[in-house]
Amino acid sequence: MRQFKNLRWALLSPFLIAISALPAKPAGHCDANPVSPWCRAKTIFICSRSGYMREAELERAILQKPEFVKTGLVITRDMNSADLVLEVRRKAFTSQFTLSVIDRRAQLLIGSDRSNSIGGHIEPKLANDFIKMLRANR
Repeated sequence: MRQFKNLRWALLSPFLIAISALPAKPAGHCDANPVSPWCRAKTIFICSRSGYMREAELERAILQKPEFVKTGLVITRDMNSADLVLEVRRKAFTSQFTLSVIDRRAQLLIGSDRSNSIGGHIEPKLANDFIKMLRANR
């Protein structure tokens, strides 16, 4: 039995040393590039270019995400005061929606994704796509 305890500690020791060497907080994208549009952004404006999706529903779906709340971003209804614009379009005669994230000041496309509304409402799916972009870029 004593030999088993020694073997267990011998196997666990390298693992414990490796864990203790990890940084307390992993360096994020914004730590490496603080001037990127994703990192500078404080406000977001949501713009729907489709009659099949309402801005208020997407706003609600995004605000319900805990990851969004942690970023410190806020959603605004004034496009002129927004740093980022989330533009949603629907491809004609399909159920495909495209989410584009635009840096309003430079008018640059900084992120894009698409989702399908088959099997449920599109707003939660687009909110998940936006949160994935935030995680990858912020």
